[in-house]
Amino acid sequence: MVSRVRVGLTIAFELPAPVGGERRLEHYRAEAECVALEAGRTDVRFYLPPELVKRDQLHGDPKYWGAELAAGGRTLPAGRAGFAAALATPEARRNFLARATTAAAANDGLFLPQYLTPFANELSPRHSVVCAPGGPMMAPDGLA
Repeated sequence: MVSRVRVGLTIAFELPAPVGGERRLEHYRAEAECVALEAGRTDVRFYLPPELVKRDQLHGDPKYWGAELAAGGRTLPAGRAGFAAALATPEARRNFLARATTAAAANDGLFLPQYLTPFANELSPRHSVVCAPGGPMMAPDGLA
């Protein structure tokens, strides 16, 4: 059994360009801490409230994402598998996290670990983001 497992998930959605403008990225960050986990695969779920999804016009899966892990109080090395394929180099991953640190502050407290929401016991509420091997995925709207 592994104690004190922390998962930090940073996601960025590409938003449509406003008339006469350019596309932009909207960043969100959340952390979940598990007291202890059995060895093996575990999904950690995060939640984007539907009001946020509507406000920011979020569709599909995040364009960029990065998952940071810690166990027993020690940060685990972030490998390529912990980031979107588009962030292929260590420099791209560092740049993404540096930019996201500042940009996600505008959305602090909005993207949450699912256990802090009223949907803590649901397997796939609308707008949940599942941090699983292969990257974060938005739960299909039909699952509630």
